[in-house]
Amino acid sequence: MAAFQRDRIPVRVVGLNPSAQDVSLFQRLLGGGVPIAQAPTLDQVPAHRTTAFPLALVLLTLVAALAVAARELWSPRLAWRQR
Repeated sequence: MAAFQRDRIPVRVVGLNPSAQDVSLFQRLLGGGVPIAQAPTLDQVPAHRTTAFPLALVLLTLVAALAVAARELWSPRLAWRQR
């Protein structure tokens, strides 16, 4: 930490459910003026947040699979030369 302070490298700390002892340790190491952000725990994140089903991606995949199947059905077979 002393090297970071000496070289003026900014340090940002995000505590993932830190204990009070962990927060005080980093505040001592970094100095009192450095804020320590706390990431939300799973209990704090709303449960109703969902993402939309990727319908466009599924349809595009089906179209690509049908195109490959059609090409395989209608393309000529490979003919190997006889020696």
